[in-house]
Amino acid sequence: MNKEHLQVLGGDFNAEPHEESIRLLSTHWSDTYATQYPESNGYTFPTNDPIKRIDYFFVNKQVKSDVSIIGTEPTEETMKYIEVRNTLTNATTDLATYYMI
Repeated sequence: MNKEHLQVLGGDFNAEPHEESIRLLSTHWSDTYATQYPESNGYTFPTNDPIKRIDYFFVNKQVKSDVSIIGTEPTEETMKYIEVRNTLTNATTDLATYYMI
């Protein structure tokens, strides 16, 4: 993994935060939602009455970055998206939006 460049990993992982796969990812990746909303559960599934979280956006921990989640809390029925600004250069050209459907 390139430690100087921002990397984003996102998708429907079909795993809850306490499961091993998410815990392992969290050792090298930062969970953007949990970072920005530490008091929220971020439930995304099922759509009609969410009771668990299975959708995530992670950024690599090696690069210092500001992470902001745009819009409302994620749901299965809506597009989820985040905006990430790399604070190493603090340039507006480093502004990127990543979408997950």
